[in-house]
Amino acid sequence: MTRTILSILTIILTSCSLIPVRTVGHGNLKKAKTVDFCELSNNRDKLIKTKLIYSGVEEYWSARGLDSCRLDGDVYLNLDDYYDSWKSFLVSWRMRKLFNNYWKYDAIVTTKGIYEENNNGFGHLNTKHGQIRAKYLKFRITKKRTRKNTAANNVHEP
Repeated sequence: MTRTILSILTIILTSCSLIPVRTVGHGNLKKAKTVDFCELSNNRDKLIKTKLIYSGVEEYWSARGLDSCRLDGDVYLNLDDYYDSWKSFLVSWRMRKLFNNYWKYDAIVTTKGIYEENNNGFGHLNTKHGQIRAKYLKFRITKKRTRKNTAANNVHEP
């Protein structure tokens, strides 16, 4: 009976796209330092908490800040821990919705994880300079929107 109630509650919460999902490892996630996405480079190899926009096209996915900065599109959100555990069912259907409708949706993500940088690169074809190895995710799928501070919006024609 308890197991059935728990299963129903899990299904209801995941349908709201707000349930956080944790993986094991890397100590106490409550000790994660909250940092702005644009300040990740100052927190290499540390347990961090940040909020970001996750978007992409086909196999090219990356994270960017809520405000425009130099790290936009240069950070890979490593979700391997989710696909290597039983918790993948909590995020996989939402990720499929995002991936299958990439032209129409982004995800607003709050994540806790280890931020890393190296010269060899991360992500598809090792094109990203940094990565967040996510240990906690809370995300919400939203319709794509443009930011006021993006470089593309700041281009002025002569």
